[in-house]
Amino acid sequence: VVRATGPVLIHSLRSCSGCEDKENDGVRLASYVIFELFCTTKRNRLKRTGYHKMLFRLTAFAIITMIVASCRPTRLVPEGSSLLDHVKVSCPEKDINLEELESYIRQKPNKRILYVFRFHLMLYNISNTGKPRKWKTRFGSIVGEEPVILDNAKTEKSLKQIQAYLRNIGYYSAVVKDSVRMRRKRADLYYNIDAGQPHRINDVTYDIPDPAIAYLVIQDTSSSLLKRGEKFDSDIMQSERVRITHLLKQYGYYTI
Repeated sequence: VVRATGPVLIHSLRSCSGCEDKENDGVRLASYVIFELFCTTKRNRLKRTGYHKMLFRLTAFAIITMIVASCRPTRLVPEGSSLLDHVKVSCPEKDINLEELESYIRQKPNKRILYVFRFHLMLYNISNTGKPRKWKTRFGSIVGEEPVILDNAKTEKSLKQIQAYLRNIGYYSAVVKDSVRMRRKRADLYYNIDAGQPHRINDVTYDIPDPAIAYLVIQDTSSSLLKRGEKFDSDIMQSERVRITHLLKQYGYYTI
């Protein structure tokens, strides 16, 4: 039984006294619950007000803690090292997929929430500062993330992998350079790409000693994946090899 006080509630109950169907019974019950929540004694209202104040303070404290901790992400970065803050790739050639190209970069900055807070790095810093606690260490090892330190060797590997990727898609004359901007134990890493002109397929010829096999391949050139004028791509070249192999197997050539 839900009890409530107040003239507004009494008026509402009277207006619902003629309700007989189940739908109106549900509305009446909802009215009981709503007025029970809001038409309480002064003491209960004060209790709720105190609870809301406490909840607000805890929320504000948590937000301030995140901001303060995020403002000092380099607190555990060793002297002489730099935290990798940002990695940016610059390439004016629109035909190059930057998302696919960025997958070849060996080092990425610490993860951010809402593009601002390094939440996982913050937890790692908290778990490794102050008095040692078992729960802090365990929580930091599970959720935390160590600071990503700029590594010149990994930067060099990234350059070579980016160069190899560009060659595979036809940019044999591409030039890739890196630059680093240092500031207060933080490093911004930039990859600048001058792709140049891509190599394109001028002609496709087949060097097949066996006349029977040559006949099968040449008569099916309409299905070829290599087209004159198209940009050279090593993946497409490999797919063409697979296509020809599958074609010859259909005619019984399994040992080629």
